Amino acid sequence: MERMKNILSIITGSAFIFIALLVLQLVSLLLMVSYKMLSKDYPFLNDIDPSIFRYLVAIPAFLFVMFTGGYIAAMIVKNKVILHTFTVGVITTMGSMWFALDYMKITLTGAIVMALMLAATVAGGMFWQRRNKG
Repeated sequence: MERMKNILSIITGSAFIFIALLVLQLVSLLLMVSYKMLSKDYPFLNDIDPSIFRYLVAIPAFLFVMFTGGYIAAMIVKNKVILHTFTVGVITTMGSMWFALDYMKITLTGAIVMALMLAATVAGGMFWQRRNKG
């Protein structure tokens, strides 16, 4: 029974993260297309650097999804939280980066984001653990 909870924890946390990230990508794509259409009518919008949106909106939302996936995994397993959330983080980080890598090269920004993804997932589990300690 314990082994099934371990597996369920990892699968549920990973599935939540993958599905939420797909939804997040869809929303960001729709926002980018809308912004591009809006910039045709308001040319001053073309002067704004699009990387601002990536760093101020997309990456924090991405990390929040990872945090929540770690929290969900910890809710299910309730023991060995760091091990399980780290496993969920590794699975989802590698899965996410697999499709994002160009020619299998990891840039410095990519490495930092990967480390932040792992940290956010484990932090979600640790947050659940600390909150439900007693």
